[in-house]
Amino acid sequence: MRLTGYVSIAALFLLACTKSPSPVATTSADPPTPVVAPAPPVSKVHIGVVDAPFNLGLRPPKPGHEPGVRKLAGALRATDLVARLGATDRGAVAPPAYAFEKDPETRIYNAPAIRAYSEKLAQGVEEVTKRGEFALVLGGDCSILVGALSASSSRKHRGLIYMDAHTDFGPPPAVGGGIALALATGYGPPSMQRFGGRMPLVREEDAVLFAARDPDDLRDFRGRSKLELVELAKIRQKGAQRAARDVVARFRTQSVDDVWIHLDADVLDDAIMPAVDSRSPDGLSYAELKAVLSEFLSSGLVTGMDIAIFDPDLDPTGKMARAFSDALVDIFQAL
Repeated sequence: MRLTGYVSIAALFLLACTKSPSPVATTSADPPTPVVAPAPPVSKVHIGVVDAPFNLGLRPPKPGHEPGVRKLAGALRATDLVARLGATDRGAVAPPAYAFEKDPETRIYNAPAIRAYSEKLAQGVEEVTKRGEFALVLGGDCSILVGALSASSSRKHRGLIYMDAHTDFGPPPAVGGGIALALATGYGPPSMQRFGGRMPLVREEDAVLFAARDPDDLRDFRGRSKLELVELAKIRQKGAQRAARDVVARFRTQSVDDVWIHLDADVLDDAIMPAVDSRSPDGLSYAELKAVLSEFLSSGLVTGMDIAIFDPDLDPTGKMARAFSDALVDIFQAL
């Protein structure tokens, strides 16, 4: 999402059933040869998948139409993502009907709906983590981060890796998705932050904005927050794997033991993932995404991840959904 500036208002994913192979026709002179269907890839990580098809954190793409990000989970599930990950389906947190109304108190569009949905999503994510599962949340727009981070955890010191082309630190009046990082780190109306007795949801110094590249957002963001900024340009200088290792090392130094990852599809190169609401040139390749997430997930610190902004309405052939799903499977399978 793209919005510039920030606000300084006071402290806001069964093993897949392998189909029986079809009988192979044989003759008496040709003894039957057993045919074994290959098992789908299975992640070694025990994953619980929760759908969060929430889109009230975005503006209508055009009059009379609602944002297609609510179809993200369905599109990825259509690629057999849950089965290929060997994950457990933990259902969906149903969203309210789409609306686009500015809340007069907070000056944030759909603020009451975002807060109410965040509370419901937090319960869904907490049910997954209490089972000892890695929570994979399929959104949704970026505002689902608030609910995901609000879930309580047995670990005490929480960190955040915010992977996005944009800073999402813009000021009201704004859409919720456009200020998701600000809300998570203590900027904005208290009513949009105080969940589970925690405020902010994560301290600025325990948050990392990773692979941001929108020049306007970056210009307005620099120097205005204590959170760590790892721009795409810096990742290219260091190399993706090294840049990710440095983030993990930072968390260990700060004794962070519970990290959440927010993965906005627009962090990917626009050439391979243009099905997003706010496009920006360049971005991570799938090879870089795999290198980065592999480092993060193998650290033992990450307890969950939400995926946001991919819009299936902009992917009529389903090719982008398949490529995205394949990358996720490759990453988890390699752990």
